[in-house]
Amino acid sequence: MDKSLQKAIMNANESVWNKKKASKISKKGLYEVWYTMVSDHERDEAYWIRYTLMCPKIKKKKQKGQNLDDYLDSLGGDAMLWLGYFNGKDPSKNFMVKKIFPLSSLEGTKGSTIVKINSAEISLDRMSGAFETKGGKKVSWDLKFSHFIDPIIVTPDIAKKLKISNTVLKATHPNLRISGKITINGESKDIKDAPGIQYHTLGDGYLDPWIWVNCRSFKDLPEAFFDIGFKKIRGVGTMEFFDGNESVTWWNAKTLKRLKVMKLFKIESTINGVKFSVEYKGTSVQGEATAPKESLIAIEYFGPQCNSFFCYNSELADLKLKVTKKDDEGKIVDEKEYVEKKGISFENLFDAPQEGIEYLPYDKEEL
Repeated sequence: MDKSLQKAIMNANESVWNKKKASKISKKGLYEVWYTMVSDHERDEAYWIRYTLMCPKIKKKKQKGQNLDDYLDSLGGDAMLWLGYFNGKDPSKNFMVKKIFPLSSLEGTKGSTIVKINSAEISLDRMSGAFETKGGKKVSWDLKFSHFIDPIIVTPDIAKKLKISNTVLKATHPNLRISGKITINGESKDIKDAPGIQYHTLGDGYLDPWIWVNCRSFKDLPEAFFDIGFKKIRGVGTMEFFDGNESVTWWNAKTLKRLKVMKLFKIESTINGVKFSVEYKGTSVQGEATAPKESLIAIEYFGPQCNSFFCYNSELADLKLKVTKKDDEGKIVDEKEYVEKKGISFENLFDAPQEGIEYLPYDKEEL
């Protein structure tokens, strides 16, 4: 990997957390998440691994003589490791587990380490970790990354400045190949060149309820990827589609300014699916993402403003896309369709729990 690419990836992944500046950070609050999706197509399985930090908005100074770690833990935040497993053949085997650690256990970026929670660590080209829940479920992972490309700043800093978003979203590894081992309750599975992604999200408050769809690699077009996310209330969002040769993008600063006054995205959604369309400068993208309701895993998020959201997620959803390009006179000059089965992420966020699906509460480590 050349140095410029390495620098770009590290910059996109760099943590803003600093233990010594916790008093300043906590005045606004902070949540920071690094999450990785792994698609094991050979087994029809997928994984969702998260390293998270949540520091609530609180005005609390370090007392004279107080130990730094004791002060950090008194803020009421936490660090967490999460592992979700999705089985495309038998969704009843799906599960999500996490381990809750004190805030003091998390170290921000230092040298080649991007983030570390206890012994679990993310670096430039790998990640590892292990934990056992209070209920006795044991998981571990040791994964190596390859196939590096430039990061995509899905939601740039200007979106926060324009108050379009409370959150900055960075696709630090948009089109990875992941190899290594994942072990669940003593059963190890070797992962070899599985398509994957890694994202870095940070902010002082969650977005309004949103929907996110991501395809890290189409089976027939392994170099291609697709990402779209939007607020359900206003229908505004960002999108990136790379077909292996060129990109169709709605995420730059000029577009974000337009999003403040224009609804470029049109959506129709249910708890387990979404239809969307977007048109801009002669190019239109129409799509539909669906996941069987029984394949969804539901979890509760808790933000720095002390508010809860409820996420309904599948890592084995389906996607249909149609990309149409027109000339200045409105004549179609190119039209292509793309399909991916059981290979995409679908995430639907609500401000209240939805009926019929049990969720993992924020303060619990497993259902």
